[in-house]
Amino acid sequence: MVILTILLFLLLVILFYVGYCVVSGRKIIPDWVYFWKKKKGGSGTLNAPTPDDNALGYCNFEGEDLYNKDVYTFDGKKVPVDVSPIPCSTCNQYVYKNDDGCVTYLFDYQENTNVDDSSLLDKMCDPKHPERDRMCIEPHGICTPSLAPSKKCPF
Repeated sequence: MVILTILLFLLLVILFYVGYCVVSGRKIIPDWVYFWKKKKGGSGTLNAPTPDDNALGYCNFEGEDLYNKDVYTFDGKKVPVDVSPIPCSTCNQYVYKNDDGCVTYLFDYQENTNVDDSSLLDKMCDPKHPERDRMCIEPHGICTPSLAPSKKCPF
């Protein structure tokens, strides 16, 4: 009778654990149990993609992203507030960091015009060149954080 009581108690504990894992969204059997398996890289983390060569011209980041210090490179360096316009093809080389994790930036073809304004680089508004402020031209594109679910930051 005592053995049956212990087995029923253990079954009740296991059911509570499974219920807790289901409700909280955790794995029932944690990864550390499989110590003999090799870890797969990149399953829950961001990796730097190749530049998007179809995006032409120069882009800026959204001002509030820079002022809130949410823009990073893939190696964990904060992008300064006074960053110069960057080639739109390299938007995806930057990361937007929030409380949930990170998402990559992208050049949104529906929101931006895909115009090659590279010849106007020396006339573009640039915080590092205040002498251009009177007659400068704004870059045509904006790097936009992806709407994909946040993943673990690479840094």
